[in-house]
Amino acid sequence: MKRLVLSFVIVAVISLSTAQAASPQDKSGGTPSRLERALELLREGNFEAAKTELLEQARLDPRNPQVHNLLGSVYDRLGRIDEAVGEYRQAIKLQPDNAAAFNNLGLAYLRLNRSGLAIESFLRALKIDPESATSHYNLGLVYLGERKYASAVSHLEKARQKQPADPGILFNLGTAYLEQGNARACLSLFELEAPGNTAFTRSSSVADNVPEIQVLLGAALSREKRPDEAELHLRRALELRPGFPDALFKLGLLYQQKGKMSEAVDYLEKALAQHPSLSAAIGALEMLAYEPIVTIWLGYAAAVAMPGPIARLDDAPGQWVLDRPDILAHASDADRPPLAQLLAVVISASGPHMASPHTELARAADAQLRRLRPALPPCVWSQVIAEKRATYACTPQRPSPAGPRFAPGIYLAGDYVDTEYPATLEAAVRSGVAAAEALLADRR
Repeated sequence: MKRLVLSFVIVAVISLSTAQAASPQDKSGGTPSRLERALELLREGNFEAAKTELLEQARLDPRNPQVHNLLGSVYDRLGRIDEAVGEYRQAIKLQPDNAAAFNNLGLAYLRLNRSGLAIESFLRALKIDPESATSHYNLGLVYLGERKYASAVSHLEKARQKQPADPGILFNLGTAYLEQGNARACLSLFELEAPGNTAFTRSSSVADNVPEIQVLLGAALSREKRPDEAELHLRRALELRPGFPDALFKLGLLYQQKGKMSEAVDYLEKALAQHPSLSAAIGALEMLAYEPIVTIWLGYAAAVAMPGPIARLDDAPGQWVLDRPDILAHASDADRPPLAQLLAVVISASGPHMASPHTELARAADAQLRRLRPALPPCVWSQVIAEKRATYACTPQRPSPAGPRFAPGIYLAGDYVDTEYPATLEAAVRSGVAAAEALLADRR
């Protein structure tokens, strides 16, 4: 699985699944009490103590699938995923129809980013128990992460039929519908598909107290062009979880769409502040110093041969001159000036020319060209374009962000990323290709 979806139900799935597996018992009668202690320790979060109990029980009763399934759950919680996989597989070997162990094995494979094996495990669990909401839910999560939205919707709908009020199922099913572009189907899960059904109309809905769902509804309502209702849900999310980055971010976007730029900036800055490392990285980028590029366009009623398509000048004031007959050739009749030749004089980096009026710059550049080509006819048209942040200053102390991955879901592209060819078109293209390749690789 290459991207995360809401997982606040997955943890519950592990503990519930292990509890559901509590059918085999030691003939001595000792296994239930030890397993009960282990389960209680697991619920308390005392994983090391639970592991100690279960390892001892596994020594006494090595063929009990329940022990191995629970031990796998403990290893899972401790981050020892490979060992968890081994225990789940042992439980399945001892009890091939153990659907809970197959579900737990699938979840462990997800943590190892082995979605193919996860799908196989969940399908095996479904073969054992075709009505399992847990198996359908887990499959829906995998397909949602794989961006296979139709399959995600199919399995999550089946899970919802079994557990219609489960917030995790509702959230992920709504997310799948929204990713499909079906905002109305998302809203229908919460009886909000009709305009005028304002916030919180579903009686005694657990969704009213889940901030992730409130953000989801805000996004869906925004797509349905119901911004006021969207705002209600996004604000509700912030009431439930102050400083919730997703709610802050979407409120910022909503205010931008409404044209309330001051509020938009305020909420987007608050969202960014919730990610200190990202905020610091962006702050470092803001330390880049920039340099301008000024282009002086000069038009002539008659053409004069130039040394070539591009020629070096003497820096007084221009550095380069480009002959642009291609622009004249492609200009429409309405836009075409009465020109026979169009020349572009370029000045890179800052200097005294930045303080000069554009008319003076045009006269100076025209005079410079006449020193190169005295036969140049009178200039009949001019335009000066000054890009003040055209490129960055290549200084030793400038920040050099590592690309292409900047933060989860954010990729950097630009000439400031490729340090081998700084501040060049080549660097921009190379970094763009690298960012696109990284994005595609992460989505596979």
